[in-house]
Amino acid sequence: MAPRPYWKGYLRLSLVQCPIALYPATTERHYENALRELIRRKRKGEKTEPEKPARPSNVVNLMDALRRSVETGGGGSRRGAPERRRPARRAGGRARKAG
Repeated sequence: MAPRPYWKGYLRLSLVQCPIALYPATTERHYENALRELIRRKRKGEKTEPEKPARPSNVVNLMDALRRSVETGGGGSRRGAPERRRPARRAGGRARKAG
């Protein structure tokens, strides 16, 4: 099925007039096609299953990670850790003007 233009007309640029037609940005309607295919399968009585993701997701259950961390005793305590120091100021810095 060929895409139909949204609008047909003429565009005038200075002294030149050009015929134009505005088409939709995408001509393929993936969602509609998948929905029609699903409806067709259900009408025929075929078993429908959701599609499996193409690649495994990198989603991490934060509660499980926290429980494992607490059980192993990792993290949480800063005892024995070196103290952080702020960097020293430069001696030759700019002087502020009195205002």
